[in-house]
Amino acid sequence: MKTHSIAPLLTLLACGLVATGTQAAGLSINGSNPVATTANIDYDLANNRIDVSVAEPFFCTNFGSSNLPISLRIFDPNNESPAPLTGLQSIQYDVASNSLNVIGDSTLVCMDAAGTVSDGGTSDVIFAHGFEAPGGASNSDIAVNYTASGNTVAAGFNFVYHITAVNNGTDLAHFNLTDFFPKSGNFDPALGSGTWSCAVVNGSSANASCGTNTTGTDVVDVVDAILDAGDSIDITVTRPVINNSAALPQTLTLNAAALVAPQYTDSVLGNNVDSFSLNVVNNQPPTITAIADQTILEDNSTAALPFSISDVETAVTCLGNVTASSSDTAIIPTSGIVIADTGNGTDCTVTVTPAGNANGSAVVSVVVNDGTTSINSDFTVNITPVNDKPAFSVSPTVIVDGPYAPSGTGAATKSAETPAATVTAFATVDSFGAPDEDSSQQVQAYTVTVVSDPNGVIALDGFTNEPIISLANDGTLNYALSGSFGTATFEAVLQDNGGTANGGIDLSDPVSFSIDVPAPNPSLQLDKTVYGSWDNGAGCPNAGENVSNVAGAVITYCFTVTNTGDVHLDINTLDDTDLGLSLNDLTLIGNPSLPLAPGASATWYVESNINGTLTNHANAAGTPVDANNTPLGFPDATDSDTANVTQL
Repeated sequence: MKTHSIAPLLTLLACGLVATGTQAAGLSINGSNPVATTANIDYDLANNRIDVSVAEPFFCTNFGSSNLPISLRIFDPNNESPAPLTGLQSIQYDVASNSLNVIGDSTLVCMDAAGTVSDGGTSDVIFAHGFEAPGGASNSDIAVNYTASGNTVAAGFNFVYHITAVNNGTDLAHFNLTDFFPKSGNFDPALGSGTWSCAVVNGSSANASCGTNTTGTDVVDVVDAILDAGDSIDITVTRPVINNSAALPQTLTLNAAALVAPQYTDSVLGNNVDSFSLNVVNNQPPTITAIADQTILEDNSTAALPFSISDVETAVTCLGNVTASSSDTAIIPTSGIVIADTGNGTDCTVTVTPAGNANGSAVVSVVVNDGTTSINSDFTVNITPVNDKPAFSVSPTVIVDGPYAPSGTGAATKSAETPAATVTAFATVDSFGAPDEDSSQQVQAYTVTVVSDPNGVIALDGFTNEPIISLANDGTLNYALSGSFGTATFEAVLQDNGGTANGGIDLSDPVSFSIDVPAPNPSLQLDKTVYGSWDNGAGCPNAGENVSNVAGAVITYCFTVTNTGDVHLDINTLDDTDLGLSLNDLTLIGNPSLPLAPGASATWYVESNINGTLTNHANAAGTPVDANNTPLGFPDATDSDTANVTQL
């Protein structure tokens, strides 16, 4: 090999005469195979420095014990500029191979991807960043390893990978860790800057640390990480894969190195550099199998409908890459579409549950997305309407209260077409089963069934012998009473006009109600008064219970009967045994309606003379009757009262 010493070389470098033709000069470190450069090797006279732009990365220390005035500054393909390398003993230029050989002292160490010290080995993937010092008393051993879920990624996707560093030695070590990757802008295809984060994953000692930088963008730049024996860190890196116009597939090489500080040393240099080959391909859209249209009944779900997905570049999964939507969420809400995995990740099922009471049609779209491209499988779900059970409510109790006028008297001549009593708006439809049915259906009929009528409160039809009670479609209750007293209970059922096709329900649940006819409570009050004149009873309203005068003076006795009960009263007794008077001896004042209705009053009078001092007793009785003066068969209502006459 024809070489030139450092002195004449400086002149050549100063003139930029290293490159020959279009072939850039090579660079070897301590006799390694030449590292390709991308341009001339230049000598910076002002800084007494050799500048080299390499076409491939390599790794050397930036420490050196030598204090020679010449240093070497190296630029890697991504234009990362490290500090100048010192510790150079000589620099030789080989004219024949157009290469520059840098000879360093014992502290200048370069290594290749296999960890081989640059003593003639290959230098294809060596880093130009960081620091490393072999030898020394320390027994640390930082090992670096790349891991990823796969080595093929489509352009346009993110590539996620991990760089781990573990201390396999027995002593603590401080180190930096960096990586090289083909950057977008310098390469095509390439990786974008992305992000990275560092975490201690196995730190049995309190010393374990990612150092001063735990997150960042662009190049991984872990500074002064600390690992004791057995400790490890993991760096998660996410970078976009970018391709502008390059033909694919192509392979990208990623590199990483851990660089131990000199005072700690590294007992094994062969394992703190690692590389990873990434295959960049064109993205192929995912695939999804067809799903057939479905027809189901209202308020039901589809079966678990099978489909399969796949993707050439991406490991798509049922639960990670599949979504679904509905064209009408009022019919099929998104929450009603459930994607499931049958077990292998790519054989999936979809189950559709429409909204309650919903019917009609909606399109369900099942989409698989590989991160760049989506493809969908659409199917229609037809929901057949099913009539839902109607519901209604009633007044729970009908109380037939006084004044009592039973409608069932003479029921043998009555018919169901002429009921004697009605209650309007007795029944109210709460729902025909669903909102759409509320607007489209109506009452077909009500059916009323007697549950219990032990006293025969409800009259019977004279022709059919059936109870006279019914509910009209508008909710009006019609019934006739027999004249008996007590409580009758019934159940009513609503039937709508929705029919029973496909399992529909047109009958409501039974609703109970009762008709209560309380037994009458007849009563009356008698007020007997007296006053001192004859005027055809005109003074009765103002009379009192006491009068006094001389013998033979005229007086008028008044007898007022008030119906205080709840049925009509036929006044059959009104007498005063002390005076020897009966009802026929008394004169009725005015024309009150008789029989005497509840709350009504009637007054009778008789004119007499004082014939001694006397307290006379009057009695009254009334027979309970209906408005037609027909006796009801209940005991008479009675009362008595007194008036006092004093002879002077």
